[in-house]
Amino acid sequence: MTAREDAAALRRGLDAPPARPDDRIDPPYDDSVGRLDPSLGGLGRQVGGMRSDTTGGASGPARAGSARARVYAWLRRAIVLCEITPGRALSENELAAALGVSRTPVREALQQLADDGLVVVRPQQGTATSLISSRQVREAQFVRELLERSALQLACQRARPMDLEPLDDLLVVQRRAAERRDFAEFFDSDHRLHRALIMLSGFEGLVPIAETARAHLDRIRALTLPESTTMQRLLTEHSEVVEHVRSGDAGRADGALRAHLRAVLSDLPVMRARYPAYFESEPDDGAGIELSGLAVALQAPPTLHPTQRARRSRS
Repeated sequence: MTAREDAAALRRGLDAPPARPDDRIDPPYDDSVGRLDPSLGGLGRQVGGMRSDTTGGASGPARAGSARARVYAWLRRAIVLCEITPGRALSENELAAALGVSRTPVREALQQLADDGLVVVRPQQGTATSLISSRQVREAQFVRELLERSALQLACQRARPMDLEPLDDLLVVQRRAAERRDFAEFFDSDHRLHRALIMLSGFEGLVPIAETARAHLDRIRALTLPESTTMQRLLTEHSEVVEHVRSGDAGRADGALRAHLRAVLSDLPVMRARYPAYFESEPDDGAGIELSGLAVALQAPPTLHPTQRARRSRS
């Protein structure tokens, strides 16, 4: 099968319409619905594209490094999209054969994914994708909200009309993806839109931190995207945030983004009840967070201890 055919197969799988009358479907990337290589939990649909990227061209250390980066990128995306489902056993040999690379870049990519918390390596037991931890999802949501709401305040101050044109274009992409029920395209454009909002703050270094925090959140999002109203709801929320940034209304922009980012906290218990095998067995206290005074707190001068104030007054 060619890379083009594999890409088409991937898209067909992701575009599958709801199959149940209650507007719910099984995970769109579940490995139980027929794949080119069921033993790899759906990864076989990506083999052709991966091989086309990892054969020929450069050789030596640079070649090995690029292979590792590509294997990492493919596996991370497959895990985050639940294309490789939580708790799935991973074999270095099978992955290397399927992706057309040696075991070395696969081993290194798996170690990097373990550092990300997406893979678990157990001595004498093997390697598997990690189960979803409700606690890690809540922690990741906390970090993401902290970063993105802070960045948005600066974006409202700095953004010019021309800066918002890429955001408008991404909203068009999302609208079309929602109409086609193209989960992959919607997922990717969602990432690009949030990245663009952070970039408007002028603190580009926040982007990789936010991306790392999103990994655990994105698996919940991958499970919820096929719900009949999810994509339209997200599109509406994104549009509201962009419009408030356009008008320079930092207060309303913050409120819209806060509600948007916290939706995953409501989705979490629903997905956990629906797909219990994908989640760690752990208590979920449902604890929320409150960052309503975030922007003011970050911009205000630090509060001094009375002793420090006394010393400063004498100096």
